[in-house]
Amino acid sequence: MFDILYILKAIPMMLDSFAYTVLVVIESLLLCFMLAIPITAVRIKKVPVLSQFCGLWLSFIRSMPGMLELFIAYFVLPGLLKGIHIDTSGWPATVYVLIAMMFHYIPYLSEILRPAYLSVDKGQHEAAAAIGMTGLQTFRRIIAAQTLPVALPQLCNTAIDIVKDTSLLFTIGVIDLMGKAKLIITDTYGIRKMETYIAVAIFYWILTAVVSNLFKLGENYFKKYKLSTGIKLQGGGK
Repeated sequence: MFDILYILKAIPMMLDSFAYTVLVVIESLLLCFMLAIPITAVRIKKVPVLSQFCGLWLSFIRSMPGMLELFIAYFVLPGLLKGIHIDTSGWPATVYVLIAMMFHYIPYLSEILRPAYLSVDKGQHEAAAAIGMTGLQTFRRIIAAQTLPVALPQLCNTAIDIVKDTSLLFTIGVIDLMGKAKLIITDTYGIRKMETYIAVAIFYWILTAVVSNLFKLGENYFKKYKLSTGIKLQGGGK
């Protein structure tokens, strides 16, 4: 018989794993975004060899299930690194999680940032150069302020995709939300599976709502200063 009170009992049991999931989401977003910027620059400048490599990388990860990438990072990468005398025996599982997230999402984010950057009128670059701004100053003060509003909706979708992809982490033994749910179900001999999974769903719902609203605040900030944002997409950013 369905027991709604068990959901309320299970929620406090998952708070630690929820905090870990939030940490993974934040770290993944920051690392992927920062590393996507130089990849975007390579694609925009069409740097020989590197640009083609980035295009191949994007094509490759589009055909790869997220779980397979996680397994490659966790089970295959240590062996490859051992071959070049890098000891990974002390690495926590979170490192492999972040490697898998970066491998998957950096090309996606670069493909969001690249058209957003190219949408800025070239006259903006010329005007900045005419008044003596360096390339870095032009990007920081003028271009970035116009690129980010265009990219923001799709960045939001990608952030939500990252939140949902954390549900795979339990497959390598990480005690995230799904990992904690598995432990709870095992301890109760599977009697309260439905209630446990509903409690997990509530956490993911809350986290997704928080992410969406944070990006919405960003959109409202740019609208306040009359900087246009891109068209809001429905569903995931993949």
